[in-house]
Amino acid sequence: ALPILNDRGIAAAVLNGNPPAERRRGLPGGASRGVIVEAAAAEATLDAALDALSLAAEPVRRPFRAFLTDGRDVVVAAFDPGHRSEAVVIDRRDWDGRPMMLGSSGIGDHLVEGPRRAHFEQSVVVERDEGDDSRLVAAQSRVHDSTIPLRDHIAVRMSRPEARTVSRSVIEIDRMAAVARFHHEDLEEDGSSTPSSMTTIALPLAGRPA
Repeated sequence: ALPILNDRGIAAAVLNGNPPAERRRGLPGGASRGVIVEAAAAEATLDAALDALSLAAEPVRRPFRAFLTDGRDVVVAAFDPGHRSEAVVIDRRDWDGRPMMLGSSGIGDHLVEGPRRAHFEQSVVVERDEGDDSRLVAAQSRVHDSTIPLRDHIAVRMSRPEARTVSRSVIEIDRMAAVARFHHEDLEEDGSSTPSSMTTIALPLAGRPA
């Protein structure tokens, strides 16, 4: 996913849509899906970000799911030109604190979504239901940083012959500030990787609406 955060507390990310192989053939090019989050994160409110996303998505022709939040409401916008409708489908709701998960994989979203969601529900959501925030955060980190109990090519931190996970982004938003942490590994020619480095960006929230 490509995540972007601004100083108004708007966080946005886009995940490439990867339908089954038989539905990928013949998909048109169109604009880059990255323009969607760039447009959304240029706005000061979630309403404006959603309007900007819808406009920016018009020249995009490949499937995607985009996630937007201001820490209070969440929006999932989905577009799949080969399925049901040519329009962007918007799902907006108040965030009740329950952890959410979206999955994407080049081998096919339909192959990873079920196993990843089951793992997420059993490890992260259960901690939320227990009411222990520190254990919830720790469980979420484990889901993103481990292949256990999922197979390597299915896990969030996936590894397969032609690709592997080399970066992870964490965005935290509260009433005063937004903090983004980017973990990155460099791949060597022999396929090994260097230890993860981390970059942290903290943004005081500028005039955030009450």
